[in-house]
Amino acid sequence: LMGHILHTAVIVTLTPYSWTTSYLVIFWAARWWSAIYLLCHFALSHTHLPTISQHDHATWVDQALQHTCDISTQNTLVTWIMGYLNCQCAHHLFPQMPQFYQPRVSLELEQFAAKWGRPYHHISYGEAWKRTYLNLKDVGEHYSSK
Repeated sequence: LMGHILHTAVIVTLTPYSWTTSYLVIFWAARWWSAIYLLCHFALSHTHLPTISQHDHATWVDQALQHTCDISTQNTLVTWIMGYLNCQCAHHLFPQMPQFYQPRVSLELEQFAAKWGRPYHHISYGEAWKRTYLNLKDVGEHYSSK
């Protein structure tokens, strides 16, 4: 409750809107936009890749590499925009590692995967959006035909 009040107070201070408008419109619109932004960036690294079969008994490393992709890990702007969500393979393998190490570890992970013949998906930010939208289209067509 204090967070709601504090955030609304900041909005009232910075804008000409009333407390009611600031809370009911601006505060909740900002929350909604933040959730959409976060969920979309999570989707980029996960949704367009194959799902795990119930008969698939891959190792943890193979599952993390086969079903997650990294997105422009060496692009500082993409890393900032995505809040390090672009380094999902490193995050899944090393969840306790500080985020600022992830781009460097992603380079080593790519070399590791190549050396040991493991899959490693690394695509551009634009390609990630394209694949995610195409996956949404495919899922929609699949369910609309039933």
